Amino acid sequence: MILITGASGNVGSEVLKQAAAAGLKIRATFQSPVKASKAPTGVEAVIMDYAKPETIRPALKDVEKVFLVGPPARNLPALEGNFVKEVCAAGRTHVVKLSALGGRASLFPSGHRDSEENIEASGLPYTFLRPNGFMQNFVNYSGDTIRTQNAFYGCQGEGAVSLIDLRDVATAAVKVLAATGHEGKSYALTGPEALNNRQVAEKLSRGKKNQLCGSSSGRPQKRYVVRRRSRVVC
Repeated sequence: MILITGASGNVGSEVLKQAAAAGLKIRATFQSPVKASKAPTGVEAVIMDYAKPETIRPALKDVEKVFLVGPPARNLPALEGNFVKEVCAAGRTHVVKLSALGGRASLFPSGHRDSEENIEASGLPYTFLRPNGFMQNFVNYSGDTIRTQNAFYGCQGEGAVSLIDLRDVATAAVKVLAATGHEGKSYALTGPEALNNRQVAEKLSRGKKNQLCGSSSGRPQKRYVVRRRSRVVC
């Protein structure tokens, strides 16, 4: 039995979808009965709260592998720590944790590294998946301004990021969950190339037949403008 946590989230839902399509025996956790009711046919759905150990224990019954997706909260290490304690009590379950690329280099990955260290110290078999930023974030975070202002915003200057499609992250997760030999390993997951915002604008322009223009200046925030032209003007 494989337990997929965070099954209604962006990554968790895609892992659930691909794992179900692969015919894996799955139990999935949700935050509410309403969300659980949307689980794919044949998937056992349970309600779980990281802050309530009494909801974690039944979710782990007969589970051999876990896809661990903690909530995006400041106390992520503590919440995932609650889960890891229950996993230890249940047996030597293999924990496949969705982490983040970067380790101690920035705030968000730092919390994930704290959680990784807790898992390492537990003695449980583990695999860490460390994706870079998600390609879908351009839709989630910038779609509205592109539609309403013909622009998106960035603050990394000429910094390039190897964004990855979260569907590819899910594919990697399912491969690890379905096979053996990944215990004790960590995988950095990135897209095929690192792009700065100007390059992203050029690619989006070709795809949408709009021209997104912008140059990185190193200032706190830069506006990248969508233009209906036959070329990119920077």
